[in-house]
Amino acid sequence: MPEIESPFLAPSKSVAEITAESNETSLRLLLGIYKRCKKTLTTLERVAQDSSLHLAWTMKVRTSREEYLSFAQSVGIADENAQKAVEGVDLETSV
Repeated sequence: MPEIESPFLAPSKSVAEITAESNETSLRLLLGIYKRCKKTLTTLERVAQDSSLHLAWTMKVRTSREEYLSFAQSVGIADENAQKAVEGVDLETSV
């Protein structure tokens, strides 16, 4: 008769490990949102310079940047490292 594996015997993760993984995922998502907003704004600037959407997307870029930096700070990421990540997106999207 085959042995039945108990799900309770599987290696479990600590709360700290789960929190770290969750924070890392959240940081990637927030940076991705900032990157997408920045790309949209850059496209708008090229294609429709006089668009009324320019102001709205400028605000979205600013807000998403602030959200990323705020969350990074709340999870203990050094401010200079968070700034470097944002500057990396700025360089990517300025091309």
